[in-house]
Amino acid sequence: MSSPLAGLPHQIPFRATSHIEIVDDEHAEGIFHHSAADSLGSGMPLEVMVIEAMAQTAGVLAFRGSSEPGFLSAIDEARIDHALFGGESFRLKVRLVKSFGRIHRFDGVALDGETEFARARFYLAGSDDGDAGSEST
Repeated sequence: MSSPLAGLPHQIPFRATSHIEIVDDEHAEGIFHHSAADSLGSGMPLEVMVIEAMAQTAGVLAFRGSSEPGFLSAIDEARIDHALFGGESFRLKVRLVKSFGRIHRFDGVALDGETEFARARFYLAGSDDGDAGSEST
């Protein structure tokens, strides 16, 4: 059986998760390792990468068993409680709250040890294969 990471279109340096486990039909967990060197080259704030890691973890759950690509379409209620630094590792937990056709709403949290320090509600959307290459309005 292949790793759930095989379903992500992201490759390093754009892959924010290093391990993903599907817990059940509504829950997945992941690990986000961020080296100090990652902050130097990406130009993206670590806080943004934590939310991206949640979305990638959720994407494996939302689009498993499908060749359909998905994307992060919206972020609501994101909150990070303290400054983050390179060289840290975090656990991620995501929960599928509701699906609306090709749009999936998730709640996610990031934990430093047992302490929750970030949370977000976000939406993933599947692209319509029939619209590939067409412009959206």
